[in-house]
Amino acid sequence: MGEAKRRNKKPSPLRGKGKFILYLIVACIIVAAGYDFFRRSRNSLLTHIVPARTTGAQDAPLKIVEFFDLQDLESARGARIIDNLMQKHPGEILLSKRHYPSDEYNAVIGSVFAECAARQDRFWNYHDELIVKQNIWRQVPEVKPLLAALADPEEIDVEELKACAETEEAREAVEADKRLGDAYFVKSVPTYFINENKFIGVEEMEQYLNEYFENKRLGLN
Repeated sequence: MGEAKRRNKKPSPLRGKGKFILYLIVACIIVAAGYDFFRRSRNSLLTHIVPARTTGAQDAPLKIVEFFDLQDLESARGARIIDNLMQKHPGEILLSKRHYPSDEYNAVIGSVFAECAARQDRFWNYHDELIVKQNIWRQVPEVKPLLAALADPEEIDVEELKACAETEEAREAVEADKRLGDAYFVKSVPTYFINENKFIGVEEMEQYLNEYFENKRLGLN
């Protein structure tokens, strides 16, 4: 009879609740660890910038990391807007660029040439030249000679630029930026991170910055 009682004994409901609580605790730990990793990675996006692709005051209150594509028309429009704001509000913006080329036209090779210009510490003038003359080079077949010709020989060692553009190292630097963008869920260009806040497209970025400077003018910041 004692054997029959043992066989018919129902499992305690507390045991099931205990397992549920244990699973819940483990899930909370995993979520917290994931959030902490993301938070630390997010901070590194703003602090571990590439000096050769960064301009503006280091202590600027607005720190912008932009994922861009040199052959993209909206990236070019956004570049002009930020450049105007930096001239209008000196010392207010720190801008750091990250490559995020598409697979269209000459996007990747344009980014590789720009990266090679950065390695000669001549990124910004070359970047601006490619933006201004975007329609000349963005869809041209066999574009490498043209990209080399757009470099100012008084500023850039053109032969070194061309040699660099053939290296896996330069291409890998571009791909590393793109992987970083993917890790931050970048889906399109331009995408901006302004003081850790994400803005997709020129309109969002421009609206935020215009509101920031207007509020500062009014003494609301």
